[in-house]
Amino acid sequence: MIYAFIIPVAVIILANSIVFCMIVCKLCRRKNKGMVSNQSEGKMAMLHLKAAVSIFVILGKVVMW
Repeated sequence: MIYAFIIPVAVIILANSIVFCMIVCKLCRRKNKGMVSNQSEGKMAMLHLKAAVSIFVILGKVVMW
């Protein structure tokens, strides 16, 4: 009976974790093709961190719904 709740929740969490990891990897590997950035490495890292946290919150909201 409890598996009817645990298995779907585990599948959703696993799927969200995989998507989150894929997005973070894409963000970290992204390069500005042909564009010059005037932001420092620290600012770019902070921007990537904010994007990762935002994605994490959005994916977490999917589980809550």
